[in-house]
Amino acid sequence: MIIAVILLSGKGNRMGIDAPKQFLMVNNRPLYLYSVHAFYTNPKIDRLLLVTNEEYVESVKADLKKYGYIKKPIEVISGGKERYLSVKNAVYFLQGKIYSLDDKILIHDGVRPNISAKIINDNITALNIEPCALTAIEVPIDYNPFERVDTIHLLHNKKYRAQTPQSFRLSVLKDIYSKADEYDPYPFTDDISLAIAKNYQYVIVDGEEKNYKITRQEDLERFIKEQK
Repeated sequence: MIIAVILLSGKGNRMGIDAPKQFLMVNNRPLYLYSVHAFYTNPKIDRLLLVTNEEYVESVKADLKKYGYIKKPIEVISGGKERYLSVKNAVYFLQGKIYSLDDKILIHDGVRPNISAKIINDNITALNIEPCALTAIEVPIDYNPFERVDTIHLLHNKKYRAQTPQSFRLSVLKDIYSKADEYDPYPFTDDISLAIAKNYQYVIVDGEEKNYKITRQEDLERFIKEQK
């Protein structure tokens, strides 16, 4: 089984708004539904799990019905105060279902609305080779991220700007998140960092510039302009 886990638990603090940015309306639909739509309409994805703030669980369920996402299985659960806690909640939830530990799990930011079918499919293929996959764009070794929020990885003497999805066999997620509490404070900003720290092998999937994360007002304005 192939499952997309979409994270919707951010607060939108960098944009200086009261409501979480993933719920902003773009062309009469919540921003996060663009990510949902990409995975929902991909025939290789069997089901989706959305992880959101506790107070938004019911409104997300209502949105899914309102906008017609009712034919493919989608579940909605509450996340945690930190990103890794939301992923951990998702892992525990999936473990509680009758799923195989060989299932493929694609973890995606709900505010990366331009995710392509190619990146999704390449992540799925990568998990046939190794138990983990990192979507990333290679950047020059002297690259300075300035104000970008993407995690930077130095891997095999090359530098990469991480994107999502980051993908794993469920067995890997079960293992690494059962040990996440070993860290205090928790040092990682993405899931692949924890997997690499636990010596899991991975494939790097080519990312795309259009697969950017909406974190600031100018990102949102760019996305809105692209929809016209």
